[in-house]
Order: sequence, then C-alpha cells, then structure tokens
Amino acid sequence: MMGYGEDIQISRKKFIVIAGLIANSISWYYLMTIHLESIVTQRNPSFGYLGKEAILASFLSSIALSSVVGVLTLSKIRMKTVLFYWIIVDIATLLLPSFIGLRTDIGLLAFAILLGFSVGFGFPKCLTYFSNSTAIEERGRVGGVMIFLTYLLTPLFLVATQSLESSIRLATYAGWRALGLATIPFIEVTDSRKPSRNGVTNGPQFVQRKEFLLYFIPWVTFSLINGIDTHVYGKFYQQATIEKGLMLTRLSGSFSSILAGMAIDFFGRRTSITFAMVILGLGLAALSLAQTSLVSWLFFSTTTGIAWGVLSIAYVLVLWGELGSREKREQFYAIGMMPFFLSQAVGYLLNPILSQLSSTHLFSIATLLNFLAVIPLLFAQEVLPSRTLEQRRMRDYIKRAKQLAGDSKRH
Repeated sequence: MMGYGEDIQISRKKFIVIAGLIANSISWYYLMTIHLESIVTQRNPSFGYLGKEAILASFLSSIALSSVVGVLTLSKIRMKTVLFYWIIVDIATLLLPSFIGLRTDIGLLAFAILLGFSVGFGFPKCLTYFSNSTAIEERGRVGGVMIFLTYLLTPLFLVATQSLESSIRLATYAGWRALGLATIPFIEVTDSRKPSRNGVTNGPQFVQRKEFLLYFIPWVTFSLINGIDTHVYGKFYQQATIEKGLMLTRLSGSFSSILAGMAIDFFGRRTSITFAMVILGLGLAALSLAQTSLVSWLFFSTTTGIAWGVLSIAYVLVLWGELGSREKREQFYAIGMMPFFLSQAVGYLLNPILSQLSSTHLFSIATLLNFLAVIPLLFAQEVLPSRTLEQRRMRDYIKRAKQLAGDSKRH
C-alpha cells in the first residue's frame, strides 16, 4: 500500500494553517455544546414537557439554520473576512452572558439560539477553504490528520479546564477560539480547479442529483441513529460505564482517523463509507442482542469510534466539497452539515418519549436501518476518479513486485 505522505502536494505552511483553522473550529462546536449543557444542567429550565432538551435542541437547530443563512448572505464576501468576523462573533457571544446575565429561561433560550447561530454561520466557508486548498488525491489523508488532532485535543483541553473556576474557564475557552485568529493572515485565495499531479481536477465538473442523494441518504440515517441512540444508553448502564464507553469511542475514533484517511484516498470514498456503516451495524447488532453486557457495550463503543473516524473525514470534510463544483461547494457543505445537527436536536426533543420505549426495539430498528442505508451506496458512483485509483494500485503492485524480486535475489 502507498505511504501516508505519498502524493501529498500541500505545503507544510498551508497544512499548518488549515489544520489550525479546522481543529480550532470543530473543537469549538464540541466545547460550546458541553458549555451549554453545563449551564442548562445547573439552571434546569422548563418548557412544557421539555426541560434542558428544548435549550439544546434550539442550539443545534440554530447551527444548522445559520450555516444555510451564512451561505445565502455571505457567499460574495471574501473568505478571509468572513472567517475573521466568525471567530470574533464566537468569542463575543460566549462572553455575552458575563455582561447581561441569564436571569430567565427565555433569556437562556435566546442565548442558546444566538450561540448556535454564531457557531454555525462560518462553517461552510471554513470547510470550503479546506476543500479548495487540497488536491483530491490527498484530501482524505490530510483530513484524517485534522480529525485526529481535533478528537485528541478537545478531550485534553476539557480535562485541563475542568477544575478551573467558571469565569477563568470562560476566558480559557475564549483564548482557545482566539488562537484561530492566528491562521487568518495566512489564508490565501485558492483555485480549486487547477489540475492535480495526475491531471485530475480537484472536483467533478458536475454532479447529478441522484449521486448526491445516494451519498446523502446513508449520512442522514447514520446521523439519526447517532442522535437518537445517545439518549437510550442511560436506561441500562451506569453513568460511569457510559463515560468509559464514550472515552473509548473518542480514542478509537481519533486513532482510526489516521488509517481512515489513508483508506479514503486509496480505496475510495464509497468503499470506505460502506465499510464504516457495516462496522457500525455490527456494533449495533451486538448491543441489541446483549444490551446489559459490558463486553457488548465496549465493542459497540469501539465500532462507533471507528465508524466516526471514517465518516467524520468523508462526510464532514471531504465528500461535499467533491460532489459540488467550486461555485457551489459552500451550499453543499451547508446542506451536508444539516443532518448531523438536526438529528442531534431531534434526539433531544424526543428524549422524553424515547425513555418510555423498549430499548430492545430501538436498537433492533437502528441495526436494520443502518444496514438498509448501505444499499444506496451500492448504486453510487465512486467520487475519487478511477484513474487515480488505478494508478495507485498499479504503483502498489509494482512496488511489491520489486520487493519480491529483491527478496528472491538475496535468497
């Protein structure tokens, strides 16, 4: 198989800039989600039959909506300008309650919506910059390193700030987001249509609606399963056991992302996504058969992490930039982000209902839906050009043949 750095065209300077921007921005979403969860847990707001679920669902829905609004209103503005003010607005929104306070449940709801809006409106620009700055042959591996850094740094940052007093923690969060500003002066105007080394452009000339749907349906299914099942674990596991499983998911997702990036570039997008969905299905099947078993829970946590390692790269960073032309990449990223955030919101809104349902039925249905979601991928065309795949396999074959020839001469 090819080496990890083979065919990497991106310069070290540009890689550091993109990695800093992507890791800082994605980790910011996770930090703000955890920050808001801690606030609503302390306040315990009430909105009819919903409590904190209404606040968190509003936050997540606002992220999805603001990403679309950002594309519609900011597409003509320079990327560097949007990204600069995006980070500034993020910091200002985080610190806003320190000056005005959150005295009522309605005020907390308004803050959650505003925080979600600030988190989401610059994401399509940010992800478009990643796509525009990388060649199609290297995009999976470059994205793999960035997801690895994000999944590794975010938990470490949370652990480091956990014992801090709340005002100091807020200042630390703001400082972390402000580090993203260091990348802005180095952001360059990119041309994503220039040919790669293999003579292939960085994206397709066009994409049929059918192809988009064939990739989009599995992503929607995975997002719904993830958004709903998260709220069922507490029915049959202690909180400490859930935390161990989540830590295992983060670790397996972090380390598998390196290999996942390589697989996405070598075997193709469709094959890698199919593998991730099958792996996830095996974990769901094990959990549905033995829900109270610790081994099943740890196996499920590991397979979920591996699936996330692949799908985070494919669906968050890579795929939407390749299905859409250069002019429409922001729109594709905005649409592609929506299932993840909206499914999380649906999970919170349905939480009171899900707690009353049989977990056996829920996991069985999730397993069935997951395997059904693989079917559209069987009819989807590979996004990575076949010429690139054939050249890599031929180079790999020649390299192995030379190794065998060398071994036979020595013997």
